[in-house]
Amino acid sequence: MMTNTTLVGNLLAFAALLVFSINIVVTRIAASLLNLGIGFLISVTVNVLLAAMLLMIQIGAGGEWPVWNGRAFIDFLCAGAFATFLGRWLFFESIAFLGAARASAFQVSSPIFVALLGAFFLGESISLLGMTGIMVTVGGLVLLSVSDRKPMSTLPVPPRPTVPTTDQTRWSRVLLYGLGASLAYAVGNLFRGSAIHRWNEPILGSLIGALSGLALHLAFSSKARLLRGWILEREEKRGAWYYLASGVLTIVGQILMIAAMARIPVATASVITLCSPLLVLPMSYFWLNKHDAVTLLTWIGAVMTVLGVAVVVTH
Repeated sequence: MMTNTTLVGNLLAFAALLVFSINIVVTRIAASLLNLGIGFLISVTVNVLLAAMLLMIQIGAGGEWPVWNGRAFIDFLCAGAFATFLGRWLFFESIAFLGAARASAFQVSSPIFVALLGAFFLGESISLLGMTGIMVTVGGLVLLSVSDRKPMSTLPVPPRPTVPTTDQTRWSRVLLYGLGASLAYAVGNLFRGSAIHRWNEPILGSLIGALSGLALHLAFSSKARLLRGWILEREEKRGAWYYLASGVLTIVGQILMIAAMARIPVATASVITLCSPLLVLPMSYFWLNKHDAVTLLTWIGAVMTVLGVAVVVTH
């Protein structure tokens, strides 16, 4: 029987799913208006500022600072390095390269990574029925991806330096962006799950991760790119606003997801929050002027996804 704690955890994970799904579509629009490197800087900076503001509100309401936990602090730092920096950078690239729905569908492998890593490193046990639910969900999301073969939208992407590409290099980029982001997010979620079990501070943890991701971005970005990030042309400012919205959405989604991990297994939270293709497909239809027909595979994939998630959250 589902306890109140589990119910709250599931609700928090579904709320994070909705926020992350909206963010994918917003990021796709933003990527058509402004360079991803500059957009990443805007997004992560907003992450830090909003998380800091929410932490001040939390402290003001509670009247005391959280008790320090060094191990959890390190875990949140590592989560920021893998998820906020590496995972998001690769995911942003995959959205621009593959489109919103295909990029989100590539994340379906992440729950499997999280389940295996969580069982090995965190000692989380997943029942056979629960693992079956994860596999059914993944299969459904794969069908959603396969059923959507046409270009995602007519949105342009800012020009990049032309590099000769072959089928081999193209698929190498697909694997790098898609599976690379999926694995980076999985490792980041593993660190988040470890940290939140020691230190139940989702807002502070999100702030630490955002600071870690921003510091790495500043370290690896050129000075020219960083300077240009604050000197935008008039037509680029609209894209900056979309990336600002993306920063708000990502930090809110992270806080909700980390709070969910304090109440339900990391693998369960991951499989729920990564069901974004189920929501991104209809969102991209209305927001990105995508008019692909809904096929039988789309319906089968959607039903499998819903059934798989239902099994996961109830077991």
